[in-house]
Amino acid sequence: LESEGFVTISAQQGIVVRGLTVDDIVDHYELREAIESYAVGHLAGRLSDEQRASLQQSLKQQDAALKKGDVAELIDLDARFHLLLATFHGNRQIIATMEQLRDKIHQVIVRVPSLNPQRLSESVEEHRAIAKAVIEGDSALAASLAVGLLILSAVAVVFAARLQMDNRIERWLDGTSPSAQNYAGFLQNFGSDEFVIAAYEGHDPFEPAALQQQLARVHEI
Repeated sequence: LESEGFVTISAQQGIVVRGLTVDDIVDHYELREAIESYAVGHLAGRLSDEQRASLQQSLKQQDAALKKGDVAELIDLDARFHLLLATFHGNRQIIATMEQLRDKIHQVIVRVPSLNPQRLSESVEEHRAIAKAVIEGDSALAASLAVGLLILSAVAVVFAARLQMDNRIERWLDGTSPSAQNYAGFLQNFGSDEFVIAAYEGHDPFEPAALQQQLARVHEI
């Protein structure tokens, strides 16, 4: 999590969620704009029947979640829609980059409903327009729509970034991602993400007798 920029770790404060700055948000959307506009433009008119069906199924799922008012599911489906298009492209580096951005995408999207509740429903319609352009083979329109969607989302997120947010790690991660599962496993094993650093001198610090002697000098263990 620290290497991916989600948290900072210090001996004084333990694990602290690193919030997104405006620069982080701009960098994130510029990268996605470059990747996604290229991907949808390249895909236009080239989808297989199975890929078209998967895209239509994604839109149906988004419509159903929107009708239920299930914000959490909409956020998840939003991220999956963008990853789906990257997967269709087939470029392994593009797929790997989008996979790497998965939790970042979730961290960004989760901010939007707090500022603009209508933004998610607007995104569904924008997804529908992008899918239509890709299926109908309009490369320029598909790329333009993808860029427009990302710009509108970026503006909403920049404003949302100024609001007080719930900074629990569980809140920011996509629950199905490897990072979230690793964190959940850590909590299950250790019960907390708080930690203490202890140091002592010794020829072999892990020799049982020496370790036991040092632990005996520490109270309340």
